[in-house]
Amino acid sequence: MRPVNIEIESTYTTSFLLYHLAKYPNVQSRLHEEACKLLPSHDSPVTDDVLRQAVFAKAVLKESLRLRPISIGIGRVLQSDAEFSGYLVPKNP
Repeated sequence: MRPVNIEIESTYTTSFLLYHLAKYPNVQSRLHEEACKLLPSHDSPVTDDVLRQAVFAKAVLKESLRLRPISIGIGRVLQSDAEFSGYLVPKNP
C-alpha cells in the first residue's frame, strides 16, 4: 500500500471546509462565536481543554468530511490475483 500524502489530505479537507463555511454564513458565524469564546485573545493557547470544548468546531469538521470524504489511495487490497474483463490484476502490484 502506498503511503498517504498528508499535505494532499489536509489541503483537500481545508479547501472543502472553507468552501462549506463560505456557502453557509450562519454556520461560519456560529463557529466564529465558539472560537472567540474559547480563545478570547489572539495569544490564547490551544489546550486539550479548549479542544474538548470545541464541540461545534468538531461537528463542522465531521460534517465537511461526511460531505466530501477523503478518498486517496487504494480503498481495497486483493487477497489473490484476479481477472476482470480479461485484465489480470495482481494481488501485489
